[in-house]
Amino acid sequence: MSVATGQTASATAEEILRGLGKASTAISSAATSSASYAASYATPENGSYTLNLLFYLVLYAFILFLVLILVHFTIYPVFKFTPGARGLIGVPGSKDSIVYWNTKTQPSTYAPLHADTLDSYPFANKFSFSVDLFVRRMTDSTATTRVIMYKTYANGEQATPRTETLIPDPLVTPPTAQTDIADYMKNKVSMFMYLTQTNDLVVTFFSGAGTPYSSRQIKNIPLYTPFRVTVVVEDKTFTVYVNAQQAFQRTVPTSINFNSSVSRPASTTEKLFAPPSWADQPAKTIFLQNLQLWARAISYTEVQSAQPALALEADFGMSKESGTSSCGA
Repeated sequence: MSVATGQTASATAEEILRGLGKASTAISSAATSSASYAASYATPENGSYTLNLLFYLVLYAFILFLVLILVHFTIYPVFKFTPGARGLIGVPGSKDSIVYWNTKTQPSTYAPLHADTLDSYPFANKFSFSVDLFVRRMTDSTATTRVIMYKTYANGEQATPRTETLIPDPLVTPPTAQTDIADYMKNKVSMFMYLTQTNDLVVTFFSGAGTPYSSRQIKNIPLYTPFRVTVVVEDKTFTVYVNAQQAFQRTVPTSINFNSSVSRPASTTEKLFAPPSWADQPAKTIFLQNLQLWARAISYTEVQSAQPALALEADFGMSKESGTSSCGA
């Protein structure tokens, strides 16, 4: 038995070694074949042709690029460096706008948020924003407190940790019935948008020592249908658009800046806020959606082509209007 076992083990070992030898031969053969193919391809002629082809491709691409640059700056814009700008070829870049208040519910906080790329931008001037509005029966609200939104510093935002639900203290107490809304706001905010007693839309900036600069009263705002208001703020100019059509433009004597009559920390930024709760009394009649912010003054072409599309009536998350059978009428 031991002799047979030894013979069997010897035979098995021999088969294993023979198999390894065959595998080694196959690998060696494959390696030789690959080396032979590589050597035949890498001849001086083939290598020279490939390098020449790459050289001419790069050269022609560079010449074409120079021609396009020349055309861009002398004849017609070829490259689009910002969304909506004139040009044929879009140049990839970082997105410089953020859309907020697009959850089909009414917002209760400010924008931009603390973790956003726009958080550190001051929003004193050279910025733009747009917001979609839906306005219902105005007699359900108080005629002197129809605030749509406003801009001021986030009270306590320097605290650690900072939170997203922080609401600024200056607007906690509502104005009295005898107080004009602009007088109430002049030492609390740097900008606010509101509807007058005659339902006309107004945008007012308080700049410097609280000097008010207002748009004219924009009449005939749409009722029971969504519409978009866009405000473009430059250094000394602000422009108001309704549904991408210019409604008003004003130039101020000095740079538009923060309202210095507002008590604030020494170093801070400002944010845009949804209306305070007292603006919705006795019933909410102004609804917001799709607040979009840019850290620059956008062009008219960008105003026209801004995305997302205008919110639908169903996107505003409105409750049923009193005395009606639906939420929109």
